[in-house]
Amino acid sequence: MRPTGRGAALALAGVAALVAARGFGTAALAPLGVGFILLVAGALLLTALASRGIGATRTLRPARPRAGEASEAIVTVTGGPASLTAIRLLEWEVDAGLRSLGPQRAIRSGNGVTRVAIPATRRGDHVLPPLAIRIGDGLGLATATRRSGAAAERVLVVPEALPAADTTSALGGRQRGRLALSGEDVSSLEGVREYQQGDPLSRVHWGQSAKRGRLHTKVFRPEDGGGRIATVMLDLSPQSGASPEDRELAVVAAASIARSVATGGGRGVSVGLWAGDEGAPRESSWPEAESRLARARFDAAAPPLQDLLHRAARLLPPGSGLVAVTADPDDAVAEAARAMRRAGIDLVLVFAGARAAGQPPVAGVPTLRAPDRAALAAALAPPARRAVGGRA
Repeated sequence: MRPTGRGAALALAGVAALVAARGFGTAALAPLGVGFILLVAGALLLTALASRGIGATRTLRPARPRAGEASEAIVTVTGGPASLTAIRLLEWEVDAGLRSLGPQRAIRSGNGVTRVAIPATRRGDHVLPPLAIRIGDGLGLATATRRSGAAAERVLVVPEALPAADTTSALGGRQRGRLALSGEDVSSLEGVREYQQGDPLSRVHWGQSAKRGRLHTKVFRPEDGGGRIATVMLDLSPQSGASPEDRELAVVAAASIARSVATGGGRGVSVGLWAGDEGAPRESSWPEAESRLARARFDAAAPPLQDLLHRAARLLPPGSGLVAVTADPDDAVAEAARAMRRAGIDLVLVFAGARAAGQPPVAGVPTLRAPDRAALAAALAPPARRAVGGRA
């Protein structure tokens, strides 16, 4: 407990009155000085007695909220009957320690309960400090603070996850094109590369081989029969051109696809999640991937998306399915995406946020553009849902 600024000033005024009464012979000031001092002392004693044994509990609903959704905390003051009666006669408030979760609105009832509403909860791994109960007298002369519990509470707010297709062909919306006699989809020809031991002769590009003086093999976009997504890549570089809302939309896109891949059809398999400055995708179950995405932070130390794409082209085998998500695409990303396709990687790009609509198409690379949540939900929707609800 301690006096407030007003209480300290009043106590000093009382002391000054006593000094004046004794030193200047103004005896009439003595009772006034004593009254000021006793008033402050009484306020200190009252707040000390009222705060003895006082505590509080905090219940968050839901216990594991999702980003962007509403949540609330119920804070209840606890203590003995005498203490609870005393604080009802005084001024009191509870700091629920919820600032990191987002803007909030507190509504206090008369029975020691405070309801704190958070309209839109922020994604992240939040550390909530212990509750602080502040008690003061009605005149604002003294205050006492009590903290409930010694340990901080951790709350993991996971990202929203929308229904999404779980293959590159369904996600990219590609259709089978014109087939050659060999059964290959010749409309999906990406380019050529030098012949490697084991390449079938049916895929040798004889025209380019004759032109270049050595054997070259045709590189096709993986056919619609495959296209299983194995890796979800999230761009966590600084992204100076993207707003915080655009970045969070990119996290939602990555979470939606990762959940669909890992849990679609009740499979419960792992998904390769590649985010930040990791050297390679890390295999994760959906709960693990969800927790990693909840903690994901956009960091100046993270490499740009084009660097991750070039690295993936070297590490992933041809035919691998990869979805790369960014809120700040540029020309370098488009060039890296084309290089991945030439390497035989089945790539789909997802551009999230305000910059998505103005991006030119990347030749040969399916690209989804989602300037807002509604557009993202329509772009990611599985084919069955897309057919029913229409396609944006």
